[in-house]
Amino acid sequence: MASRLRDLKRRGADISVEVFNELLCRTKCDFCNLPITSGWTPHIDHDHMTGKVRGVLHSGCHRFITNFEKNGLKAEEYLKRGS
Repeated sequence: MASRLRDLKRRGADISVEVFNELLCRTKCDFCNLPITSGWTPHIDHDHMTGKVRGVLHSGCHRFITNFEKNGLKAEEYLKRGS
């Protein structure tokens, strides 16, 4: 656990030990609202620009959000082409 917290802080997350522990106790993904079961690794998501922690996500939801942050405008333009 301590290494995950250190890694988050190294990547710029503004998070305390108390908040980190509270987030890991959550049972639902903050993005899709589905249960985080024992087969999923919870990811603590944070804004890389501000360091603000946004919530706990499934690994798939975390990848989606990360890709959307990087390519959201491209995705929006692409989807509009098909309309």
